[in-house]
Amino acid sequence: MMHEVWKDILENYNKAKSALWCPEKPCNWRRDEDTGYYYMWKAYHQAREAEPKDSLLFARILAMIADESRSIYG
Repeated sequence: MMHEVWKDILENYNKAKSALWCPEKPCNWRRDEDTGYYYMWKAYHQAREAEPKDSLLFARILAMIADESRSIYG
């Protein structure tokens, strides 16, 4: 069962994912970096402070940050 704080973190992660990554069947989808980066970093900071850790979700957030950093600097 997911701890309550991690439900909020998951919601922020999903908002970031929706804003930054194109869905499989895009229908007028546009990348929204301002919103996406806001929710990505919000999820990261919440996850960093949360106890106990949800290792899988935290890893997904870190992977998202790595992927987005590569697209910015790569």
